[in-house]
Amino acid sequence: MAEARVAADCAVCGGSRAELVFRAQDSDGLSSEPFGIVRCAVCGMVYVSPRPGGADLGRYYVRGYYDKPGEDSGGAGRRLGRLFMAERVAKAACGLPPGRLLDIGCGEGPFLAAMSRRGWDCWGVEVSAEGAARASARPGLTVLAKPLEECGLEPESFDLITLWHSIEHVPDPAALLRQVAALIKDDGRVFLAFPNAASWDLRLFGARWFHLDPPRHLHYFSPETMSRVLKECGLRAVRVSHFSLEYNPFGFVQSVLNFVTSRFNFLYRKLKGTLPLDEAESAGDRTVTIVLLPFLTLLAVPYSFLAALCGSSGCIDVLAEKDVAR
Repeated sequence: MAEARVAADCAVCGGSRAELVFRAQDSDGLSSEPFGIVRCAVCGMVYVSPRPGGADLGRYYVRGYYDKPGEDSGGAGRRLGRLFMAERVAKAACGLPPGRLLDIGCGEGPFLAAMSRRGWDCWGVEVSAEGAARASARPGLTVLAKPLEECGLEPESFDLITLWHSIEHVPDPAALLRQVAALIKDDGRVFLAFPNAASWDLRLFGARWFHLDPPRHLHYFSPETMSRVLKECGLRAVRVSHFSLEYNPFGFVQSVLNFVTSRFNFLYRKLKGTLPLDEAESAGDRTVTIVLLPFLTLLAVPYSFLAALCGSSGCIDVLAEKDVAR
């Protein structure tokens, strides 16, 4: 049976008028019909519409979606993983002493585990049963496998709330951010990381952008649209960072490769081990990837630094605080 798709209004201003930017395929190949990437005619917010509704959206989160490339590997993969996690910890902790942390969309909990080792009282929310089960198995973490509004958490009880590439997945991000504003202490901090709709990457790569990922990603915030929705939800952006060693160089490499491989996100899915085995179809993709990868890797780092200096990175993060004067 074909899925039902529903038209969506803008998550920032509530407007119903939007223009089509382009159409993009599901990168995991779970739908043969492309998704419309649209821009709000009022505020410029970019989002997916129409989109799968209700339970239909859940089928796009296949087993292994939360796995990271190289997680179970040794050598360079493991060292890179430690480097990326150190970057996450340094960014999110933002100079705060250890306190009570809530990670929304915690996946399998590696970030929470890293923060717990540094003395934080770590809580996580994860609606994926697979992700929540793996996170709960880590020592020292409290993980709730339900939507945030059903968790019964005490108001103003957290020193730090983090959303690592989760806000773009939520059907109603404004509703979620209002809950976040109620849970954070007056002197606490909120950290969000997400793909940047005002990036060079979106303009250069369009439907082949690695971080597009419809329909799992439903919203594409820019610094301006994120600041606006934060303000409307009782929060205030205090810092925007365009540097991400973890997300931006690889996003560039995979986006370029998406122009020349027959399988979308071939390299990423190969590293994760989630690519269907089809030697005849993947031989050409493997060859072109091996040939281009050294050159693209060398190009990706200076490109990412330049994009960061120009305020146009593919993925950004925003540090916010409660707007107590509101």
